[in-house]
Amino acid sequence: MLGANGQRGGPSGAGTPCRPLGLRRAPLGERGNPFAEWHRASRTSVITVSAMDLTTSDAVATTSPAAARPRWPYAGHGQQTLLWASILITVGAFLPWLMTSLGTFGGMRGAGSWTVFAGVIGIGASLMRSRRLVLLHAIGIAAIAMALPLWQVVHLVGMVGLGGWLPGIGLIMTFGGGVAIARAALELRAGD
Repeated sequence: MLGANGQRGGPSGAGTPCRPLGLRRAPLGERGNPFAEWHRASRTSVITVSAMDLTTSDAVATTSPAAARPRWPYAGHGQQTLLWASILITVGAFLPWLMTSLGTFGGMRGAGSWTVFAGVIGIGASLMRSRRLVLLHAIGIAAIAMALPLWQVVHLVGMVGLGGWLPGIGLIMTFGGGVAIARAALELRAGD
């Protein structure tokens, strides 16, 4: 109910000032701004188009290849392989790399910390748009993910020989991820 002075409330006019429906009270920064009223009104306007207003030329214009955005993978199938193999490398770094009679030894106690960084960089590189950058990252990550597990095995064989230990699942996953990324680099180089 409106009072005599345009206020909501009882007959005495006590209450809040009356505003048109659909408009909110402007925040302190917008008060006194001549465009604030227009801005508030533009956010609430709705445009409706019926299906009968569209023509076949409108439908063709909205589905043209020039208007379509390129979809991921931008550089080809090798980019998908890079993503999944990088995730494999990252997870493999946290799993056991060596199993002995004394227990298991995780990758993070050795070269696994380097492969975590390579895996995370590979995940980011798999989302890039430039084929050349994706290829360069794939080559570097493949070298790291294959060289470090091989170095770990050669180092262990040099210390204790071939008996008394087995490679763990993390070591195998990291090396396998490196091989998969090397294959992805070949696919990227060939142009898919």
